[in-house]
Amino acid sequence: APLEDELAAAEARLSEEALRYSFAGRLGMAIEPFTRPVGFDWRTDVALLGGIAAKEAIVSTLGTAYSLGEQDPEEATSLAERLEQDPNWNKAAALSLMLFVLLYSPCFVALVVIRQEAGSWGWVAFSMIFNTAFAYAVSAAAYRIGMAVFA
Repeated sequence: APLEDELAAAEARLSEEALRYSFAGRLGMAIEPFTRPVGFDWRTDVALLGGIAAKEAIVSTLGTAYSLGEQDPEEATSLAERLEQDPNWNKAAALSLMLFVLLYSPCFVALVVIRQEAGSWGWVAFSMIFNTAFAYAVSAAAYRIGMAVFA
């Protein structure tokens, strides 16, 4: 049993490294220095990038990123339990993520509708940039306040 646990942990580390060096993982790692002040790591960044296509994909992408490796269906742990075990996750980061997802760039379908209704790509760019900048500012403030309150 100890060897099986060790093998499972090694497979999980290998899967994590494979994700880290995938195209999505590299994008997440590239923007991590900018999102670290709001409490996000590269895995969260990967989920947020996927959320531009559809915001409901964020939770499932986080679930995939945190459940890498061989999973025993009888002993499966939830995403909440996995995030609880991650030292980078805390209540302030969770609050920051919820606010950021609520406020950042609209999903792809909404951007297409903005383009059709406004008749210009300028409004699409404005919507993406303004909403994301606003979400970042709100999330940064919430993260700082959350770190002070929840610590």
